[in-house]
Amino acid sequence: MGSGYATQRGERETVTIREFAGTLMLALAGALASVSAVEARAPWVMTTYRGTELSLDDCRARAQAAIRQAGFGEVQPSEWTVAGVRGDYTVVIGCAVESKLVYFISAGPERDTNVRHVSDLARRF
Repeated sequence: MGSGYATQRGERETVTIREFAGTLMLALAGALASVSAVEARAPWVMTTYRGTELSLDDCRARAQAAIRQAGFGEVQPSEWTVAGVRGDYTVVIGCAVESKLVYFISAGPERDTNVRHVSDLARRF
């Protein structure tokens, strides 16, 4: 099925686009809230995504490993995401495995640093 629609018995099989968008927005809000309050200007937020065939548990385990390998601490797993912090930067890897997607987010004061973070996380994942 894989389309996000309910089955005939009414059991949901996949994450709908609305649920995925909601999860992504929560992850972005968390990333933005975690950026240092000392920074007076709004942070840059960079994101990318790619397809995945992993289970949710495997995706979260790889996300935690990638974030740690990239040098981020305060690794915080939640139901569909894993976040990490390093200085003024927060990164999030989100596992929307039922939609066959994994997304990478970095928020912080410098655009180019965020671009490097999402690229590095995707490579390590």
